[in-house]
Amino acid sequence: MKKLNVLKIIIDLFLFLTIPLLLLTLFFTPYILRTNEIVVSKINGLNIATEDNYSKLIFLMIIISYVLLIYCVFIFRKIIVSFKKRILFNDKISSQFKKLGLFLILSSFLNGIPTLFYKLFYTKENILVLSINSFLILFTFGLFFIVLSEIFLIAFKTKSDNELTI
Repeated sequence: MKKLNVLKIIIDLFLFLTIPLLLLTLFFTPYILRTNEIVVSKINGLNIATEDNYSKLIFLMIIISYVLLIYCVFIFRKIIVSFKKRILFNDKISSQFKKLGLFLILSSFLNGIPTLFYKLFYTKENILVLSINSFLILFTFGLFFIVLSEIFLIAFKTKSDNELTI
């Protein structure tokens, strides 16, 4: 339980530091999308210049991806709170793991594909670099949490069946 407390503290600190930045980003995003000026934002080590509607769409998709990631951390926090209350095998926990996995996969596509297109059409960077990137990591974690949700659902059904037989 001590490790759960440390994990919850780290997640709370992350959310405490990230939510003001998220609100600030959401406040300035409409300005960046409406203005005719070229605004350069550095996201994922990539300088995104919003010079036309396509680059603005790419910028918006990446911002939505980050909003989803922060929401995933919030869902994970809810799971940790349930674990601290010793609610382990529950259909609610299973659905939260599944939602977490689906949002991570969606976030990986909302971040990976626009970044690829931006590198392809707006920069002269080499796009075929073999490395571990955020798309692969987020996609893998998303699949992991979906599988984990199935495991927790099977455990919940087994626990329910065992309680009925006694």
